[in-house]
Amino acid sequence: MKTLITISVLILFFLYPTDANSQGAKLEFSKETIDLGTLFTDKLEVMKVEVEFKNSGNQPLIVTSARACCGTRILEWTSEPIMPGNTGVVVVEIRPSPHPHVLNRVITVVSNDPEGQKNSRIIARIEAPPSMFNPTPANRAPAVR
Repeated sequence: MKTLITISVLILFFLYPTDANSQGAKLEFSKETIDLGTLFTDKLEVMKVEVEFKNSGNQPLIVTSARACCGTRILEWTSEPIMPGNTGVVVVEIRPSPHPHVLNRVITVVSNDPEGQKNSRIIARIEAPPSMFNPTPANRAPAVR
């Protein structure tokens, strides 16, 4: 009887390893921060941005939801299970306000990753267009000495 219990415990031990290789699904963004650079208020349009992520774990990754903060809308996300090593995407629509400011939007993806949810950030600088009355360093005349 003790031999049977010992064998059962050993079988369970080998079937359910507890080392680092049994991590499960793991969501990693290709870029934790996506910098769109400098945008000018006179040329702003509704933008679509793809936020890419990868399953770096060893089990299928299942994204259950994706959400974004104000002025941002989630259009779609990869809804089928993402196998280890494969990538998925969240497609985001951004409507920036037409005044100078720093755009800072957070995208939250909820999945079966042990951490539950992870964030990616989209940033940009929105500026007034350069003109001869509002020169930027690129179009400013050199100083006269």
